[in-house]
Amino acid sequence: MLSLNDVKSSIVFDYFLTSEQQELFSTAKSVFDVEQIIKSYPQYNWLFVKKRIEKVKRTVDKLNKSGYEKDIFFTDGIISDKYSYVDKLNKGSVLILNSITGKTHSKFKEIKDLTIEEIKELLTYIDGYGNNYLKSIMHGVGDIHIKLLINAIRLYEEQVDRQSSLCSLSDNVFMVDKKEKFNISHLNIERIIKFLVSQERPLIWGSLSSNMKDVYMSSISSNSDRSLNIKNEICDVISNYTTLDELVSFNSGNIKVLYRFVS
Repeated sequence: MLSLNDVKSSIVFDYFLTSEQQELFSTAKSVFDVEQIIKSYPQYNWLFVKKRIEKVKRTVDKLNKSGYEKDIFFTDGIISDKYSYVDKLNKGSVLILNSITGKTHSKFKEIKDLTIEEIKELLTYIDGYGNNYLKSIMHGVGDIHIKLLINAIRLYEEQVDRQSSLCSLSDNVFMVDKKEKFNISHLNIERIIKFLVSQERPLIWGSLSSNMKDVYMSSISSNSDRSLNIKNEICDVISNYTTLDELVSFNSGNIKVLYRFVS
């Protein structure tokens, strides 16, 4: 059954809230939280917020009567607080969500500046109409894109697990040794690209068409803006989703770690 705990708090916020009222709502995540705060501070004028809460209640009741299934998604990082500190430090831009083409395009551009913590949280709420809250703020995004997003978060969490033994979880373990790993990737970019284009299976950022494989290969010796972007993006992904020991081993001839980037 759907409840006010499932509806994102901001749905009922009013533009005319005073700074004091806004501060009271700073910790509210769901509409249920908002309702409890209102009850605790009756001295404020909550007229518009109360009206919106009542509207949400009617929607929730209607959805429950219709047999609505929650449009809500969970990842391991939501269920466990294991990643909570690291999630605060990393943004959606580190997730593998888009094909590497050397051109700027992204259906997920609305979340690239959100923290991983915020993204995970938004996946677990709905808006005032029963739609997943993250879907509602991302233009043209449907279930297939949410599936891609959740898989990208899973890859991110696997990397946090790999890196967690390298330093304290009070540090940003996801970014440990980033510079060194990027440099090794850059030194070996020809080997990396040749490996990637030789794969018959899709890469974790998508399938490579024959034309795109040619673009990858030509980028090895080219210094055009697009070629440099492709090489930098590949190095960025490789260095984000490996450990330094793995890349040192790769630098010595062991290509095993590259299979991580093949679906």
